[in-house]
Amino acid sequence: MPTIDSSLDAFIHRQNIINFAGRLTTEGDPDAQQMLRQLLLEKERRFGICAEALDLLDGFIPRQAELIEKQCSIVSKLREDGHNTDLAEALLSSFVKTHELFTAYRGQLAYSLACGPLG
Repeated sequence: MPTIDSSLDAFIHRQNIINFAGRLTTEGDPDAQQMLRQLLLEKERRFGICAEALDLLDGFIPRQAELIEKQCSIVSKLREDGHNTDLAEALLSSFVKTHELFTAYRGQLAYSLACGPLG
């Protein structure tokens, strides 16, 4: 039976993952993105593989895909209007990298739940 301490730890861990993943979807600074990715992976490794993490990723992956689609439209519109697209393209690149990270990590989690822990 779960104790209050273990339930509280799980809640705090889940909220940290939500916070890091949410910040990662909007962070523009590459160094901060890398730090958030490392924190996210470290938290998951320390907490262990669980179906709840898959649920979190299943929420973030479609949201990130929506952000990518919107950002592509913004880049296209800026380009059509003759504006500099460097910053918008950098943000788009960040969204794509984050989406790839979440998608790959989700695959690893799913495989681990089906076949055993990651090595």
